[in-house]
Amino acid sequence: MSNVNQGLVKMFKTINKISNEHQKHLDKLNNKHQSIVELEVLFRELQDSDNSYDIFYEICTALDMKQLKFIKSETKKLIKEEKKKITKGETMTKLHHTEYKKNYKKYILSTIETGINDEPLKTDEQKIKYIFDRFYSEYYIPGKGNKQKAMSEWLSGLALDIEYYYSDIVNLAIKMGSINPDPDDKLRNKVEQGYFDFMANIILSFEPKEV
Repeated sequence: MSNVNQGLVKMFKTINKISNEHQKHLDKLNNKHQSIVELEVLFRELQDSDNSYDIFYEICTALDMKQLKFIKSETKKLIKEEKKKITKGETMTKLHHTEYKKNYKKYILSTIETGINDEPLKTDEQKIKYIFDRFYSEYYIPGKGNKQKAMSEWLSGLALDIEYYYSDIVNLAIKMGSINPDPDDKLRNKVEQGYFDFMANIILSFEPKEV
């Protein structure tokens, strides 16, 4: 092989090597970019808010692939745990009112196990009927006075086995998702003082409609 041909072969090998190294570099950058995008999507799902993407991306670009994979893995675990908490009514962040009302309804009905004659009440319908049968027979005459106020007064007399100590009331509100964790004194007082009115509204919201 001539010196010219040997030189060309060597040059092509060098070019090929450089090209391969460059492609590896591009692949690495693309993989990192994809991981950042996937991680950003996970964080949006977890936080349910529109954070600044530019700041987020800038922070993530300072991480290597090993760190990104670890963070993504841990974030997935956290999302899974948060979803379990919400499903069980054990969320620790404030929810939309349509969601926390469902949690309160589930909680209230969970405190009822037997009926007036100690018969087991297994369905939500049976438990709801039990609540309103007692309310109307024990305390309120339809059309006489404010029903919401009457329900609140009935509950304040511990008609149902729901929380009634101030500390338990606040903890319940956090657990149900109607307030954020670590409420200040002003919010705690509001929750404590308005508890039975609040629970009365919750219960009346699922009263069966008259046929």
